Amino acid sequence: MGGGDLNYIIMTKKILFSFFIISIFLLPSLCFAAGEYYGLKEAAVDSGLSPSDGSTPAPQDIIVDLVAYLMAFTGIILLVNILLGGYQWMTSNGNEEKITKAKQKIIHSTIGMAIIMLAYLLVSLIFERFSAIL
Repeated sequence: MGGGDLNYIIMTKKILFSFFIISIFLLPSLCFAAGEYYGLKEAAVDSGLSPSDGSTPAPQDIIVDLVAYLMAFTGIILLVNILLGGYQWMTSNGNEEKITKAKQKIIHSTIGMAIIMLAYLLVSLIFERFSAIL
């Protein structure tokens, strides 16, 4: 292991540490984005399922809040998984087995994110289409 390799490893560790510190400061802003309810709250009010005057929340409001929090929580987990996959890829040192595992983690997390988005679409369509029945 030459001096250039050691400098490369030290530089890589510094970059990863910097990225980690920056992500710690950005993660709370992602959590606060969950306060927007992803439009489900407005859909419930527009459909007549939720009182807009701020009175006691209806059961539908509780469901909307629960879905919003679950989506935010799973989104954060998937984001962390993608970051871990990227970290594993960067620290694999060219080992094909580790690179393959890291790629699979990123791909699976991306597919999970797509499923979460489709679930949101499905929930919003159900609230929109069946609001007259409820």
